[in-house]
Amino acid sequence: QLDPCPLPPAHPHLVQFKGHECPLDGFQMVVYQQGGENKCYTICPYCYNNPPFENAPKNMGCNQCPHPTCKFSQNNNQVCACQDPTCDGYLVLDPVGAKAKKMDCNKCNRSVKLPEGTKKVSVDRDDICDGCGSNILYVKIDKDKSPFPDKAEEYSGCVLCDETLNGMVEEFYGSRFGKGKGGRGKGKGKGRGRGRGRGRGRGRRGP
Repeated sequence: QLDPCPLPPAHPHLVQFKGHECPLDGFQMVVYQQGGENKCYTICPYCYNNPPFENAPKNMGCNQCPHPTCKFSQNNNQVCACQDPTCDGYLVLDPVGAKAKKMDCNKCNRSVKLPEGTKKVSVDRDDICDGCGSNILYVKIDKDKSPFPDKAEEYSGCVLCDETLNGMVEEFYGSRFGKGKGGRGKGKGKGRGRGRGRGRGRGRRGP
């Protein structure tokens, strides 16, 4: 018989993530959301209580997990270092948010929202910025709401170093994310790849 697997306090939203199991132990995952549009991430109940990797913290969510292939792990969703100078966390894509596409810090309460109309967002661990080491962000957006040059429907760039992308993202609490937040930013990305920081757009040209 398995030991009980306590989960975070019940006052946030905590729901089963049906159809998704942890690749390490087969436990059904749950979604932890602090309410409204705040921090949201997935949790494996067993890993949360029994860290599966050396030096992994107890009470670890998927947003701190180094699993190499799980689509919900930090390894496959990390964008860049948190820009709060007092925090040593990372901004990680929210893989389950149904409304605004966003990134949440896996240590503090900082959240960063992507442009309205964003349909899909992803990172590639093999494509990093040569300016700060962050992972390149890939964005797909509704063509009618595209804020990118030439109304591009697809855009890729470093969220810290690419001026266009940097200027389109915002913190939930109203302050801008980027300019004046430490120059090029704390880029603690890891990986090997082509290495670029300037954005590239692709899509239909505007009038």
